[in-house]
Amino acid sequence: CPGLSVLPDSPERNRRVFDQVLLALQDTVSQHTLVEPGMLAFGARGLSRFYGGEEASAIALVSALSSSEQGFHYRVGISDDLFSAVMAAQQTDPAHPISIVESGASSAFLAGLPISVLDDARAVSLLSRLGVNTLGECVALGESALRERFGTAGEQIYRLASGRDGTWLSPHNSPVDTSESIALLEPLHLIDQLAFSIRHATENYHRRLFSAGVVCTRVRITIGFDSGQPYVRT
Repeated sequence: CPGLSVLPDSPERNRRVFDQVLLALQDTVSQHTLVEPGMLAFGARGLSRFYGGEEASAIALVSALSSSEQGFHYRVGISDDLFSAVMAAQQTDPAHPISIVESGASSAFLAGLPISVLDDARAVSLLSRLGVNTLGECVALGESALRERFGTAGEQIYRLASGRDGTWLSPHNSPVDTSESIALLEPLHLIDQLAFSIRHATENYHRRLFSAGVVCTRVRITIGFDSGQPYVRT
């Protein structure tokens, strides 16, 4: 793939890019919990009451993302706790991007999953050497045995594997759309012409930020040309 560009990790860039997902969902769900760029969590109870059920809620989320021009790839998992919901989402595929674990069935759902889904390389390595290959077998060891071997990390492993992840969701409002696209109807040759053409859109943009209580500290301007080579200034 000669056109592939490999970039260093940038949390700020990841957050900025993922904001487009939040904006695509802002008319479907008013608040969200950003677990990390690439992963969102919502309280399913409120959404279910609004849309008429958990499956209808998931379909509403999928519909909002699929209708976006950004071309998002997505998976939706619904369960009693965050960990099993994430695991449910990971079991989906592009043709069937929604997976719902019935209430009270988290432990049974997780039991057959490999212990490699745990985000603890040391514990996974040791448990594998002991012949523990699934989360169900891990739970069978008992919480006290895992605590004795791994300390507080063992307690967390037991809670996750048994479907009792106690992660508390901290909802936040959707971000403000801090982008503005201006399409010029005809070619311009003078700076004054350009300034006059974008004045109205710029004023609207300023009012939108002001009404949201957002302070702008940096502006990135990208100008496209007929030649296809953009000019970017920050």
